[in-house]
Amino acid sequence: MENSNTRQKLLQAAIDEFTECGFDGARVARIAKRAGVSQALLYYNFSSKQAILDEIIEGFLQSNVE
Repeated sequence: MENSNTRQKLLQAAIDEFTECGFDGARVARIAKRAGVSQALLYYNFSSKQAILDEIIEGFLQSNVE
């Protein structure tokens, strides 16, 4: 799977997970499952659940500034 495509799937899965469960209730395993990838691949792309949230926020801010 292409890396940018994987990252986008993970980011969308994380948005869905955070929306449903909140940050504290969200689980990395469920994010990976929603994206259809292994946890290892998630951690290859992001160092932590916080890193995923940081990228989501950064993307949101950039899209609203442009």
